[in-house]
Amino acid sequence: MENEKKVSRLYESEEDSYLVEDYPWGFRLRTSRRVWVESKKGLGMRFVAQTMNPKTGKWCKPKKSTYSPVIGMMFDENGYMKFQTLSSGGWSKEEQIVQFEKSYEGLLTDFQKEQIKYVRATNIMNELITYEIKPSVPINLTKVMDGDSEEVKKMKEQDAGQQTKEEKQAILNKAFGYAMAKVNGEVE
Repeated sequence: MENEKKVSRLYESEEDSYLVEDYPWGFRLRTSRRVWVESKKGLGMRFVAQTMNPKTGKWCKPKKSTYSPVIGMMFDENGYMKFQTLSSGGWSKEEQIVQFEKSYEGLLTDFQKEQIKYVRATNIMNELITYEIKPSVPINLTKVMDGDSEEVKKMKEQDAGQQTKEEKQAILNKAFGYAMAKVNGEVE
């Protein structure tokens, strides 16, 4: 990152995009390309690029990446646009998050700042939650459907003590709420 140059701001729409002139189109032609970052609450951010067809002068359909919680834009040493991402769920460690914040100091949007909090909260949440995988007994579902009492009994015994989807979701919600409160400095 030492030879990279920060973009002065985040380009956030097709109308407000960064224009790259003299972009290659095939082997011989050159064209224009515009790039921006699309942000959607609940989904995150994604890189979008759109090239102009040099033969027709019309913009092609935009190409969109998958969503990441946080994206930053930079130029590499060759002047090409580069994107950096932070991922949730423990994939981006605290050191990476701090480095990202330093790299984009003074340039982060409110949305990016909130998304960084989300990434930190999911990291904390993952440290709080444990999963246990237990061996299971094969169950013949055809026999269960036919009312075989032994197979039904095996199935009920296996399900006993397991949490429902609702219970699991409630645990995750509680852990995430605590993690967000910790990120926001509301709890120690």
